[in-house]
Amino acid sequence: MQARLQSFGHLRLLDESGGDIAFPEKALLILCYLRTRGLSSMSRADAAGLFWDDANTAAAYASLRQTVSRVQKRQRDLGQTYLTFTDTDIALGPDRVESDVELVREDAGLEVLADLLADEFLKHVRPGKPALAGWIALQRTAHVALLRRTLLQDSVQGGTGARQARSAAALRLLETNPEDEEVRAVLTGQPVVPTALVSRR
Repeated sequence: MQARLQSFGHLRLLDESGGDIAFPEKALLILCYLRTRGLSSMSRADAAGLFWDDANTAAAYASLRQTVSRVQKRQRDLGQTYLTFTDTDIALGPDRVESDVELVREDAGLEVLADLLADEFLKHVRPGKPALAGWIALQRTAHVALLRRTLLQDSVQGGTGARQARSAAALRLLETNPEDEEVRAVLTGQPVVPTALVSRR
């Protein structure tokens, strides 16, 4: 059973038909973190420190152990191994999970990015630890920058992207920064004047 991790908007694990696969949220966060960073594993110590907001280290480890137990049981029920566990590490399992975040890259194209980035990365996750909140914020900032860069590039190069995708991307970016005149120009069909040129006038 091929599984797909949805990390934009609601964090969900989906089956081939798009149905939800029930799975512990912390485990989904671990999968998301590994896939986003291109890692095959992380230490239990790092996971406990990043994903559990218990002030007490021992309590965080206890919460991690409980999640590991739940994940192992759920994977046995599914007959799939998305994560493996040792005494010291958590690793991606032999059953690959595709992730939408892997599609967010420089060569993705405006239509793909406008669709994927319509919702924020891990929008409904409430991180308890500053480290996790900071990492999520960095990803969101990078996604917005990529969408903006792709939109303006598409506009300058003659607008190869669909008009609907350009409009969707511009509106999404203006939600983040209503003062972005370059993006507003794309939305209104005006010539795009680089900010650097405007500031020299």
